[in-house]
Amino acid sequence: MFDVTNVVTEPQGHTNASQQDDRLARAKAYIEEHGQGLVDAAAWLGGGRAGRAVRELIAEIAAAGRWQRRFTDRLSRLHAVLELEHAHDPDHPTSAALASTHPDDPRVEAVCRHAEAIGEVLEKDPI
Repeated sequence: MFDVTNVVTEPQGHTNASQQDDRLARAKAYIEEHGQGLVDAAAWLGGGRAGRAVRELIAEIAAAGRWQRRFTDRLSRLHAVLELEHAHDPDHPTSAALASTHPDDPRVEAVCRHAEAIGEVLEKDPI
């Protein structure tokens, strides 16, 4: 049914490593250009503690030689904040930040751009 005679395969683990390298390169490139904006967005939506956590994550990614599972975990949590997954939780700082924000506020557009970019970094998860 399927012709597997012309299938080219890479050595086991090679694709995973190259995907991780690609992810690390994409993350580093994005945070190099937009890192402060990510910190600002996290602080706005999640409070000062979230801003500090993102600043630490950015420093860890910038210094990393290879992709770490914890980067995926922490970027996933950041992505949830940027996607406003907690906006309807009155106890989460996101709801307070958004309550007084006009949709035309430039921070809203910045958050959308950051959410999309972080989503793209996470999209091809080899781990």
